[in-house]
Amino acid sequence: MADNTPEREVVYVTRPKNRPIEFTTVLILYILLGVGVALTIHFILLSTSTYNWLGN
Repeated sequence: MADNTPEREVVYVTRPKNRPIEFTTVLILYILLGVGVALTIHFILLSTSTYNWLGN
């Protein structure tokens, strides 16, 4: 009896190469932007007399 199992077909999915900027680069830039905005807001709040709990 012959073994008539078909060969497994391997399909490679390629990413498009026409992107101007990669997703991971955008992700890192947005994280850095968010951290910068958050630190700016916190420092502005800490410089006001109402929310400045660190100093007099």
